[in-house]
Amino acid sequence: MTDRNPHRSPVPVGDVVPGDPPVPITVWPVPAPPEGETMSNAMGVRVVHNLTHPSDLIIDLAEGPQLARAIIAAHRRSHLQAARPPVGWGREPATLIVTGWPLADASAVDFFLRCRAHLVPGGCVAVLLAHGDVSLPVDVVAKRAGLAYLQHIVAADRPPRRGQQAQLAIHTDVLILTRSLIEGGESMAESLPITSVWLTCQIPARDQRRGRYVRETSSHPAKMLPHLAAHAISACTAPGDLVFDPMCGCGTTLVEAMHLGRQGLGIDIEPRYTALAEANVALAASQGAAGTAAVFTGDATGLLDLVPASAVGKVSLVLTSPPYGRGTHGLVQTTRTGVRKRDHLYGDRERGNLAYAGWSRLLDGFASILSAS
Repeated sequence: MTDRNPHRSPVPVGDVVPGDPPVPITVWPVPAPPEGETMSNAMGVRVVHNLTHPSDLIIDLAEGPQLARAIIAAHRRSHLQAARPPVGWGREPATLIVTGWPLADASAVDFFLRCRAHLVPGGCVAVLLAHGDVSLPVDVVAKRAGLAYLQHIVAADRPPRRGQQAQLAIHTDVLILTRSLIEGGESMAESLPITSVWLTCQIPARDQRRGRYVRETSSHPAKMLPHLAAHAISACTAPGDLVFDPMCGCGTTLVEAMHLGRQGLGIDIEPRYTALAEANVALAASQGAAGTAAVFTGDATGLLDLVPASAVGKVSLVLTSPPYGRGTHGLVQTTRTGVRKRDHLYGDRERGNLAYAGWSRLLDGFASILSAS
């Protein structure tokens, strides 16, 4: 949200891999791990929130209690310290396996073969290496076991200060490997162009919402996918940050922000949808969500007159799914006389609803909202 007293943006933290276009390297500003352990507490939180969803299963092979703490706090499930016999890795495939490096008592190829066998398709292995201590090309060895390289993250103790040309104080490299979604052939990660690929929303939308949203949520004509919202929030913010949705509809952005320990702020022009968003926010709170959220009814093109002054200049992420016209797919039912659609139209066109605006006014409205966000 635009501060009424604008200030200069902070110096970006990161680097790029040469290419066309260049590929950014993600930088996590977190403390170095304690001596003899794999990660700090802050690193554990980042790994869990960025790579999994609530109730996902994680296999914890890390040294130290930091990842276990983050798993419990984030309502994930885990095979804790599962690398140590006789516990085993369990029968249920995991969404994420986290390990330090180098390995103590297994060959790298055998280890990654075992990882692949215990991952769901699209699941990830996060390999944490002390910076500069790469004894062999991990991604090359993992590829021999059927895992594909997905992302490189560097963890730095302190980012450069504004105006200083200092190198990052990198202490850990995090290599993210993934099990192919395309069995017996080219992996999804290898078949896509070099870009940021989010392997999310791999289950039906109704299953993503079941038990997490009130039943009346289905009446909104254009609902954002919860796992997509959660992934964007995890990737782009940290716990405690403020996430803003200027066209919040049924409140998906707000609910997922709350469950991830963020604060949510939403606006919608239609009272029936803000009531729905408030019901979903209340449900999230009743389920123990760590964050909070507030919903306001009004025209987001005048958002600075709607939101509390305390929120101005504090937003870390704007995440929204705007209307692209008055009608959407909605809910479809096949009958003997043909196809019936319901809940596919937005509401009152007399309230300045951008769903009913022409292209010029629609774009002007978006520009006004985003410039003030």
